[in-house]
Order: sequence, then C-alpha cells, then structure tokens
Amino acid sequence: MQTLPRTRQPLLDVGRLAGLTIKDLTLGSERLAGLMWLPFSWIIRHWIGAFHSHARALLIVAAWYAFPAQRFVFIPAIIVAIYIVTIVVLERRWRRVNGDAARSRLAASALA
Repeated sequence: MQTLPRTRQPLLDVGRLAGLTIKDLTLGSERLAGLMWLPFSWIIRHWIGAFHSHARALLIVAAWYAFPAQRFVFIPAIIVAIYIVTIVVLERRWRRVNGDAARSRLAASALA
C-alpha cells in the first residue's frame, strides 16, 4: 500500500485571507486594540483596564451585529465614550494617589 507524501501547510494561507473584507479586519483590529487594557489594568492594579477591555469588546461586537448599516458610526462613538469614562476614572485615580503623596510631603516638610 502506497502512502501519499505529506504536504506542509503554509503559515499564512493567502487563499483563505482573500475572502476577508476590510470590515472583517476592522472588527478584528478593534478587538485586538481593546485587549491591551488587560495588562495595563494588572500593572496599575486598578479595575478600569478590565472594564475598558470588556466593555469595548462587548459593545463593539453588539453594535457590529445590531447596526450593520451604521457600524462605522456607532463603533467609533462607542470607543470615544469608553475612552471618556476611562480618562475620567484614571484622572481621579491619579489625583487621589498624587494628592496623598503631596500631602505627605507637605506634612514631612512642616515637621522638619
């Protein structure tokens, strides 16, 4: 019994990628961009990164399927809204952390 030679699978199958559209790549890149917030959340030990990542992924996918004709209007609006929430929370966190440090320095210099 003769066996057929085994062919190697290419790392990047261009034939399969040819079926992708710019819309498919857009959704994938948006999801990938949102994932960077998970390690950021872990690094700063704050919940906002996880919120940003999960809310962005869920809302973008929901808008993608719920509003197919308006997806390039709703998705940027969702991203902007999530960034506004994230910036406000991070700014409040920064003021709280640095405000405590500034008060400690003031108290230390007053005691010296």
